[in-house]
Amino acid sequence: MKNLLIKLSVIFILIFVLLGCEENFSPKTEKKDAIFLYAFIKANDAPPPAPAVKQVVVITKVYDVEGFDPMINNVDPTIKNAVVTLTVSNRANNLTLDSVASDYQNRRQQYFYSGYVGVQSYDSIIIAAKLSNGKTLSGKTRTPKYLNFEFSYPYNHGFTTNLNQVIPVNSWTVTWFNNNPMHLLFPRLLIKYKQNLGSSTVTKSIIVPNSLINRNGIKEPIYTEYFKANGITYNFDAVDYAMAKLSEGNPNKSDYTLMGLYFDIVELDLPLTNYYSATNGYLDAYSIRADANIYTNISGGYGVFGAMFTSSFYKELDINYVESFGYQKL
Repeated sequence: MKNLLIKLSVIFILIFVLLGCEENFSPKTEKKDAIFLYAFIKANDAPPPAPAVKQVVVITKVYDVEGFDPMINNVDPTIKNAVVTLTVSNRANNLTLDSVASDYQNRRQQYFYSGYVGVQSYDSIIIAAKLSNGKTLSGKTRTPKYLNFEFSYPYNHGFTTNLNQVIPVNSWTVTWFNNNPMHLLFPRLLIKYKQNLGSSTVTKSIIVPNSLINRNGIKEPIYTEYFKANGITYNFDAVDYAMAKLSEGNPNKSDYTLMGLYFDIVELDLPLTNYYSATNGYLDAYSIRADANIYTNISGGYGVFGAMFTSSFYKELDINYVESFGYQKL
């Protein structure tokens, strides 16, 4: 214990000495006329032709304020006179200036460029923004590929956790291929259902956890938020937990009509993966980062141009499994 106290004292002395040798620190640096472009393109696995989805591009410049509080800014840094083109597989789409109501930093409107553009799996996409001074910002990427799914058990008659197997089965695993192992994935398994509220019916969903842990005698769900992998497992007790949880507190189980299991997984391309990693440490609970550099893949300026693709599937629920909870099946 004495050695520990001595070591801690030495650390604190070193920190004090090092801080005392530092020059005055300012969170500001020399202002530069930097231009930033951000666009996160959304694509999905709907059959062709790709449905038009609202795509948004933000172009802004560096601004300064008196003092060190950026929230007092009342000057809109958004650039509103650019010519913005989003090209998808050699099809050029002109985006138009758009806005939404906002109270951020004392601004009544938040301006951006938008357009309804369909984007699909493995499309080549290019963004170009020509400013009034002739300067052009550009970037390019390719949307992730569609994921081909395989299952540890096919469930041809609907999903159930009540499997009569010679060798006990306690989980269900979904695997996929065609994905880039460097891409970040965000998986989600939902139970969708309709709840009868008397005068109306509402559609709801609950996220299925991957597993349960016992913490002080209470079952606590564990969810996979993001990872880089080619498969994910759902323990049967975790699925049962979600099935029971969706009607918790309501004794009238017949008010619930279950629609099925809906799985979707959002895959980020490499630019978005790098950007997410740069802004969220090393993607674990034990690491921190303090990088001074700004991640960018924009030519002629700064920013991020990336794409995200959602792969999905639907799995029917077994009627006997649904009725075992007192629910109805759609």
